[in-house]
Amino acid sequence: MWVARDIRQRNNASIAGSDFWEASRRNSPKLAAVRASTDHKALYASAAQMVLSPRIKAFDLESGEGGGTRSLRPPRRLARVVLLARRLVEKGVTFRRSGFEWLDTHDDNFNRVKKLTERPIRPGATLLSDLKERGMLDRTLVIWMGEFGRTPKINPKTGRDHYRGRSTSRWRGAGIKGGHVIGSTSSDGAERLKDRQVTVPDLFCFFYQALKINPRKENHERRSADPSN
Repeated sequence: MWVARDIRQRNNASIAGSDFWEASRRNSPKLAAVRASTDHKALYASAAQMVLSPRIKAFDLESGEGGGTRSLRPPRRLARVVLLARRLVEKGVTFRRSGFEWLDTHDDNFNRVKKLTERPIRPGATLLSDLKERGMLDRTLVIWMGEFGRTPKINPKTGRDHYRGRSTSRWRGAGIKGGHVIGSTSSDGAERLKDRQVTVPDLFCFFYQALKINPRKENHERRSADPSN
């Protein structure tokens, strides 16, 4: 309680100072080129709103969970990451990226892949179940993907290296029909395509369409070219 009160006092003082700075900017030609005043005030107010909001309780992973979410409880790091993602989406966060551990398998590929693929199964499945139970899955797009694929050939260290030519991603929610494979390579995983090619722009157009966003519309920042504005 003391911390919140202290933050409010500093917030009010800073906004008052920002008002003074903006008034000075309007009355002084030398300060007319400085555009930071309005942006600073809006940014500070936005940050204060986030810190003071009761929604900050979403980060308290020790409370308010039960049922299927028990499998996502601490102390497992991956479980905490997935649980936090769901709680933030519940509070209105529109985009959440959840990064996991180091997934490179440049050596000892077969043993490492076995361990790496076992860990996300339960948290990932529970995330989807939780979203569905809360009626959120149809309006939430869950994307499971990495930066690139792995080479189909094993290197001298029994590992698989980066392979930008081909990769795999999985999607769930947002009205997407499951059980479909879009695009595939030959059985040896080489560059040769067996089915239709899906480019990176294709992939992101698909994401936008699933979220009811026009992927062809260009959005420009509303900022004047005049440095005095």
